[in-house]
Amino acid sequence: MQTKSGRDNQGGALEASVGSWGRKTGSAEFGGVSQDGSVDYFVAANSFREDGWRDHSPTDVRQLFAKVGWQNETSKLDLSYTGADNDMIGNGLTPSEMLRTLGRKTILTRPDQTRNTLSFLNLTGAHWFNSDVMLSGNVYYRSSNTRTLNGDGNDDVDDQEYQADCTGSNEAEDECGGALNRSRARKTGYGFTTQLSFNQDLMAYKNQFIVGLGYDHSKTRFSQFTEYGNLTDSRGVTGVGLFNEEDEQVKLTGKTKTWSVFATDTLSLSELWHLTLSARYNHTKVDNLDHITPADDEETLTGKHSFNRINPAIGLNFTPTKDLTVYGSYNEGSRAPTSIELGCANLLYLANCLTPWRVTHH
Repeated sequence: MQTKSGRDNQGGALEASVGSWGRKTGSAEFGGVSQDGSVDYFVAANSFREDGWRDHSPTDVRQLFAKVGWQNETSKLDLSYTGADNDMIGNGLTPSEMLRTLGRKTILTRPDQTRNTLSFLNLTGAHWFNSDVMLSGNVYYRSSNTRTLNGDGNDDVDDQEYQADCTGSNEAEDECGGALNRSRARKTGYGFTTQLSFNQDLMAYKNQFIVGLGYDHSKTRFSQFTEYGNLTDSRGVTGVGLFNEEDEQVKLTGKTKTWSVFATDTLSLSELWHLTLSARYNHTKVDNLDHITPADDEETLTGKHSFNRINPAIGLNFTPTKDLTVYGSYNEGSRAPTSIELGCANLLYLANCLTPWRVTHH
């Protein structure tokens, strides 16, 4: 995937719009090239705000992209930054009875909020040793923070035990009419990919061969818990400061390391037919640490896991004219489970892993 650059997008542009439901959007971009042509630069930003067509459903999206590049006759470098700060509320489904009575703008419970921040740095480079051989690759660093807040009804409430104000309750899960489910995921990652490309004939046929390797490292710190509360007349939930038991919460740190080796070859059998063969080998290790349940407990999420697989692919292209291409392919793909998925795969711990969703998520 190629992002915009100042070399291909010189000059500036501004755009703004307004619309229904309080929508306001704006974007700006500017790019250029140095006088000697060796350096180019590009920056773009956009903003999207909307109140939403449903009650209590605003969205606020802010994004930034900047890139600087350098090149000469045989080499090229690009450094880019991507940033985001988004606050989105997308309240869930509403029963049809409520829609018929209160209208399509109504919601069942609120909020259903997701807040995301992102910083992503990526350095790419390429160098031609000659007209047939090129070395290319990238190095990256990524940091993100995701918080969710879900106000829900609590189906565990016993109607006979329900209290309008259950602040002093010792049985909040049975007496509070609502719940606030919160989660946070802090993720950092870095890695690299490098490859060699050879555009050299093979047995008098045109051929392109690419071989490379990559490494990816990520760390995720995840937590999730529930605060009991009461539903308000505006369908919100007011917390009362009482939380689910610690052994029903989730506090997990997961580290993932993946080494990859890959190769692909495209052989032109004729001017019309082109055959592609490729394969990728991934070796992934996932190391989970449960901060609540000890490692010697059978319900712990702590564990070390390893996954290996070769994913093959084959494809055939037929190009009878410059404007027509017919192709067919077969490929296999896979990924290692995430730290959270591996924790929830423990059947002994499944109930606790899903504890926040015992409170009905509407």
